Amino acid sequence: MIICKNVSKVYSNIKVIDSTSVTFSDVGFFLLSGESGSGKTTFLNVLSGMIPFDSGTIKIGDTEFKGRADASAYEDGYDYITQDTYFVDYLTVFENLSILSDDESRIDSALEEFGLLKIKDSMPVTLSGGERQRLALARSLLTKKKTLFLDEPTAS
Repeated sequence: MIICKNVSKVYSNIKVIDSTSVTFSDVGFFLLSGESGSGKTTFLNVLSGMIPFDSGTIKIGDTEFKGRADASAYEDGYDYITQDTYFVDYLTVFENLSILSDDESRIDSALEEFGLLKIKDSMPVTLSGGERQRLALARSLLTKKKTLFLDEPTAS
């Protein structure tokens, strides 16, 4: 469970997150919505511990944080798909996923699930934005993490 109490984040005297309190249960799918620039990415960055927050507390499991969440508090870590996807560009799609798993059938299954099996021998730089986003999702499934932070994973 993740519990945020009165969490705030300020950039250059602008409150991007203003005393936000929310609880995320251990199971479920949660959607943050809002206008561009409303702080959704900042909130994910705060929850993941990538950036500090200015006030309030974040409790992950049994551990409470002030100032900055610590990724080690997540039971088995987490995976974070950012708006921009990154891959090892000199490796094929399959080789990129092979970094996470040596089980070819699992990799093929993940690629098939996202309609990418036909491009498994392609280089990431040749993929469209949508294909790169789906590849990032397939890669994320291979990590078997309990917590996934997805920042506009279907934008492309």
